Amino acid sequence: MKYSSKVSPDQAAKNFLLQDSVYAKIVRVKCFNDKKDVMIERVTEMDPNAPQLRIDKEDELVLRETRRDLIKKVVINEKDGCSSMIVGLEPQTYNSPDMVFRVAGYDFAIYQRLVRNLEYKNRDQPEQTRIVLNGKKFPLVTTIVIWLSAEPWPGAKNLIEMLEVPEEYVMKLPYYPLHLIEPFALTNEELMKYGPEVGTVLVFIKNSKNQYQLNDVLKKYEAEFSNVSPLAYDWIYAVTKIEFDRKIKIRNGVINMCEAIIQMQNSSRNEGFKIGKDEGIRIGKHEGIEIGRNQQLRKMAVKLLASGFSRETVANFLEISNAHLELVLSEEDK
Repeated sequence: MKYSSKVSPDQAAKNFLLQDSVYAKIVRVKCFNDKKDVMIERVTEMDPNAPQLRIDKEDELVLRETRRDLIKKVVINEKDGCSSMIVGLEPQTYNSPDMVFRVAGYDFAIYQRLVRNLEYKNRDQPEQTRIVLNGKKFPLVTTIVIWLSAEPWPGAKNLIEMLEVPEEYVMKLPYYPLHLIEPFALTNEELMKYGPEVGTVLVFIKNSKNQYQLNDVLKKYEAEFSNVSPLAYDWIYAVTKIEFDRKIKIRNGVINMCEAIIQMQNSSRNEGFKIGKDEGIRIGKHEGIEIGRNQQLRKMAVKLLASGFSRETVANFLEISNAHLELVLSEEDK
């Protein structure tokens, strides 16, 4: 069955990350270095699709900040029982200079929401709320930012980097780091620790702008890339915009990315020669093949450049020199 994806990057991320197994693996690796067993539960009062508790004089900002699509309760199996935390995921495909502020706002708004829920439950006994708050420990709330780009994270990675601190200031500064998964800063091996589903997405994105590197990782992780779920493919396609979906087929519920990319590369070359052959009937076989090939190369180059790839990367992908690339770009379609 042929497969085609029209999903936006945000929707593709949501569809993929809402899977409990994917969510759990990200939390397990990022938060616990893959050393804890975790389970995922729905955070009902913060689910945008769930009925909400009615709280008197509720702050609309708090309501908006805490009802997030990608937020779940994580239950951690401990030796003497279970503990829990609340984890939000924020996939980012564009530069957001205020990301540190945004994440801090998300997390602290959730703490405030937890207090509001407690106040509501004890609304007939306000003294009980104060007693509980004085001795209560709330679950840890944190947000993991997933940077979906082959480039380095362009913004600040902690709160201090965004603050202008007076000289001789002596009080301890709030560090508040951004808990970032940044493919550029991690090796392919480190990214694959997030499991075959998440790992293949992150590794593909990391290497997507260098065709030679991409071919190498496809060979190295052939087993993983030969069994990609449609949801993972949707996310890869939505982020990288590499146009191979017309060659994509689902077999036994999975997609073979290695096969699809090889077919795409072969098809691109063959189409160029086919056009050249047809033109060659009129102006000579050899010259026709070259013109037809250059026309096809130009079409591919224009698409790749429009998607944000550099000229050097496009030349490498098409396996031509920089000078040849400039030549085909200068030619008008005939």
